[in-house]
Amino acid sequence: GGGIVPLPAFSSMGSERLTVSPKFYFSMTDPDPDMDFAFDRYMKLMFPHEPKDQPSGVVLEAVRVFVDNAQAPLNYGIDESYVLIIPSSNNKESPDGRIVATLTAKTQVGAYRGLETLSQIVSFDFDSKEY
Repeated sequence: GGGIVPLPAFSSMGSERLTVSPKFYFSMTDPDPDMDFAFDRYMKLMFPHEPKDQPSGVVLEAVRVFVDNAQAPLNYGIDESYVLIIPSSNNKESPDGRIVATLTAKTQVGAYRGLETLSQIVSFDFDSKEY
């Protein structure tokens, strides 16, 4: 079976399954054209099928992306680290069962790695027509 590639230095998976909102989006405090391009690219990669309008269960609404240094030059040894946190439904910040994940990285390259990881853990259920 396949895993996440490249393999994260550390990962921890919960047991709860989330449904991705049909209105899912990425957001950044400081918009960046390169990141906007990456968001568009990953939206197309992650969601090639049309989901049903009303998701069931616990819903992942969005991912907030934070990049410390979006203008870091692309050099050998650039920091590619990231932290992707998708909280559980019993998190106090999501009392209505809607989840907002966070992706934090020191550089854009790290953010790209985090987007790639996210794209590999999202899948479409053809029976329920949900991600």
